Amino acid sequence: QVVNIVTSGEMTSEEILRRLQEAEPAQTGRVVFYDCVRTPRSFNSRGCATWRRYLYLVPLEGPAAAELSVGYVNKVFQHVEGKELPYNAFAFGEMRNKGNGLLDLCTLYRSRAFEVRVPLADGDYEGVPVMCVELVGTRFLRRMVRLLVGTAVQEALKPASERDHTILQQICNSGDR
Repeated sequence: QVVNIVTSGEMTSEEILRRLQEAEPAQTGRVVFYDCVRTPRSFNSRGCATWRRYLYLVPLEGPAAAELSVGYVNKVFQHVEGKELPYNAFAFGEMRNKGNGLLDLCTLYRSRAFEVRVPLADGDYEGVPVMCVELVGTRFLRRMVRLLVGTAVQEALKPASERDHTILQQICNSGDR
């Protein structure tokens, strides 16, 4: 995770890193600081990033989850991996059809779903089963990820004869979810 810290400019990168590493969160192991680099004031961590990674967890416990095929969700996401597509149909709110965003294309370098177990806070190290959806793309998809995952899950919950693993690409190309 990239963190942006605004300073007066009098502190060196090395001094900032040292102070962060000596702070309580780092000393207790909750946070690890690897590097500190001075950037120009015009730097924006969202706008200057060349790729973004999202991990989205879906519980696999409960009545509906028993019918969810993680393998099929993975198949849906594998179909769009490596393809340059306009994801504006998954944008949130009224602004999705306005501005330069309509020209933005995204390539998902990695798009997959797999099952993992998440340990509980009460010491249950076996944890609960969840589906993890990992998306790594060239565009900032922050509020779209929930809709992408929801669409793939909805498709995976359909009867096998009604499923279409190309649904995400179809929606992207149509521009309307």
